Amino acid sequence: MDSAATALFRTKNDTTLPAFSSAQLRVLHQSLSDLGIEAEQIAEAASYSLAMVVRYALGLSAQGGQVGAVISNSLSGSVALATVRHLVNSGAVAQLILLADESSYTGHTGRQLSFLKKMHVAMCSWTGEPGEKPRMNSLLESCHNIICGFSDPLSSSLQAVDPALLELLNEASTPLH
Repeated sequence: MDSAATALFRTKNDTTLPAFSSAQLRVLHQSLSDLGIEAEQIAEAASYSLAMVVRYALGLSAQGGQVGAVISNSLSGSVALATVRHLVNSGAVAQLILLADESSYTGHTGRQLSFLKKMHVAMCSWTGEPGEKPRMNSLLESCHNIICGFSDPLSSSLQAVDPALLELLNEASTPLH
């Protein structure tokens, strides 16, 4: 596997945070699949681990924590939604920002979304409308942590994420996971 990683996020002081490429993640996923480990197992294991990281960031207890999640219909969206499920089960309050129409969420991601609907987790959509930025900025700033689940390493084509939303996430003072 190629060891070069690309910068995905940047901090306010222009420090960039690397990420594996989609091709690297597809190779990793295929290797895991060859061992009999399926995408839903990967998502559940990753979500439990990420929930523990966020709980630590919240002071070891999710009770009363405000968590936001930006979600697409993807493997990382499944991980983010399952992470939110774990956190809500531990007492956090969550807000989901959906990057597509709710009906387009399918498979594991759709099942995770339906669990959270039954748990009465608040949801809104990012439409990219010009007047939406202040509302989203306010929502993001009201959270103690934000979970980003909008990439799909298993897809050969990258899903475009609205640059205005990426700018909001990069400028948020809220920790991103």
